[in-house]
Amino acid sequence: GDSVGSETSSRNSEVIHAGIYYASGSLKARFCVEGKSLLYEYCQSRSIPHKAVGKLIVATSEAQRTTNLHVIKNRANINGVHDLKWLSTDDVKILEPEVRCGSIANAQEKAALFSPSTGIIDSHSLMTNFLADAETNGAVIAYRSTVRSGSFSDHGITLDVDGYPIHCQKLINCGGLDSANVASSFSNKRTTTDFDVKHKS
Repeated sequence: GDSVGSETSSRNSEVIHAGIYYASGSLKARFCVEGKSLLYEYCQSRSIPHKAVGKLIVATSEAQRTTNLHVIKNRANINGVHDLKWLSTDDVKILEPEVRCGSIANAQEKAALFSPSTGIIDSHSLMTNFLADAETNGAVIAYRSTVRSGSFSDHGITLDVDGYPIHCQKLINCGGLDSANVASSFSNKRTTTDFDVKHKS
């Protein structure tokens, strides 16, 4: 496209996740919790529209109330999310009158968790600010440019971008849905450290 973030990035949920569900000790859990704090700070400093609206995690059965919610809260604590709050059925009704906590007899029993640091963000405003930061620091955006292939050498990395060679020492592949195609276009991968970095949970 002719603008930044017009594909995958423009179709995200615009949710700022608290970091509750990721496997304890994983990079996803660590980066989500750290990134959440950094993102809120960045949004405030740049006046990017955002709001910590919070999220309800509701039990719909007695088993979920006595087991599942406790598992979720324990994992959140291990991950560094220490702001989850227990709510009763009555508490939930005050926040969201249309939400039901299943067949929980006692309205004062713990029936839900509230995550106050879960939020929403204007992703397009965020990307505009990222673009401004990049250009301020010397980045040049080449729209409608296709990476045809790439290769490694002792002198660095060479990309074929629509027939034009571009040389660099470090490359970050942010090709969105086409990132796998960019990865496979490299003709002389020498070791797994050259390229093959896989997602880890």
